[in-house]
Amino acid sequence: MAEEMPPTYTETIASKGVASASIGPQMGYIKSLPGILIIAEIVLSLVTFICASVNWVWIAYGGGWVQFVAMSACILTLVLFIIHFINLVHRLPDQFLFFEFIFYVVYDVMYLIAAIVAAARAPSVWYTVDQDGNTEILESASVGATAFFAFLTLVVYGVDTFFHLRTWRSGRSSSQHAATRTTTTTTEVDTTATSTMYEEKTEY
Repeated sequence: MAEEMPPTYTETIASKGVASASIGPQMGYIKSLPGILIIAEIVLSLVTFICASVNWVWIAYGGGWVQFVAMSACILTLVLFIIHFINLVHRLPDQFLFFEFIFYVVYDVMYLIAAIVAAARAPSVWYTVDQDGNTEILESASVGATAFFAFLTLVVYGVDTFFHLRTWRSGRSSSQHAATRTTTTTTEVDTTATSTMYEEKTEY
C-alpha cells in the first residue's frame, strides 16, 4: 500500500517558492498603495529638508533637528523603497516586517517633534546684524512652510505606520498558524507509522 505524502511537504515547497522569488524591478509596486505612500514620504521629506534649509539662521534654534529628521527619513525610506521595488524583501527574515513597523513608529515621533519645533519658530522674526551694526531681516516664510510640510509628512508616515502594523500582525498570525499546522501534521504522521508497525507485528 503506497504511503500518503505528508501535507507539510506542499507547504514547505510553497514557502521555498516565495523565498526564491526572483529579484528585479517590480513596476506594479509603484502603482500599489504601499508604493505610492513610500514615494510620497520620500518626496515630502526632501521638500521639508529644502524648506528647512532656506533660512540658515534658525538652524541653531531647531532648524538643524528638522533638517536631520527630514534628510535621514528621506535616505532610509529610499532604502526601504529599493528593497521592496527590487523584490529583495522576500529574501529577508520574517523579522524585517517588525523592523519596518518600528522604523515608522520612531519616525512618527521624530517628525511630530520636528513639526512642533518648526510651528513654534514660524512666527519669529529672523535677522542678522553685521559688524557695522546694520540689521538685515531674513525671509521667515520658509519656516512656516517647513512646519506645514513636516505635519503633512507626519500624516503620510502615520497612515503607512497603520498599514505596516496590519501587515506585521498578519504575518505573525500566519507564521503561528503555520507552526501549529506543522506540529499537528507531524503528530498524525507519527501515529500512523506506529499503528502500521503494530499491525505488521500482529500478523507475524
